[in-house]
Amino acid sequence: MAGEIKHTSLSKKTYNKLKDNIISGKFAAGERLSYEQLTNKLAVSQTPLREALQRLEREGLVVNFPRKGVYVRELSETDIVELYDIREMLEALAARLACQFATDNQIAEMTNTCRQYENAISKGDKKLCLEVDLKFHKLLLDAGANNRLKEIMKVFHLQLFGITEPGPDYLNNAKDYLGDHLSIIAAISKHHENLAEKVTRKHIQHGKELILSQMQEMV
Repeated sequence: MAGEIKHTSLSKKTYNKLKDNIISGKFAAGERLSYEQLTNKLAVSQTPLREALQRLEREGLVVNFPRKGVYVRELSETDIVELYDIREMLEALAARLACQFATDNQIAEMTNTCRQYENAISKGDKKLCLEVDLKFHKLLLDAGANNRLKEIMKVFHLQLFGITEPGPDYLNNAKDYLGDHLSIIAAISKHHENLAEKVTRKHIQHGKELILSQMQEMV
């Protein structure tokens, strides 16, 4: 039993390390992930590494091509449009549900993330901004009190967080995002479902437009 727990812990640590490297851009989109290099770099055997990569594949962060290897997934414009369109609908639903079920403590937590976000903007700390941004959206889902919706959105957030972080224009738009967060909270506080949905959709659409414009500039 002790050996099984140790193995599970090592597999999880390997997964977290690989996920962080992908999301931070240390492993670039399209990069091949060599088993030999990763076992040496992470000081793990192939078993926990294989399990970690299989989990990342299920979450859409890597792709396993038979006889070619495992690669960090590259998202096309079509992929991004599809991801954001689905995210827009699901988070709009979460916002409507939050109008019904959010507690005072949950609203206070979301408001606190806005203060943290503003502080991160003032420091020019893009990594912290993105972490707090993701925290806000997780709290929004928590406030919606729908566990199935939360589970579905975990995968979307992972994939989208990975393509947002390297973007050079994120900080230039962060104040607009902060304003959207505050507007969403205000609508939820007033139990105004239609307004909460409208502002949330606008917020997600803004993010999609930014990512797509950045992709076109890189072509």
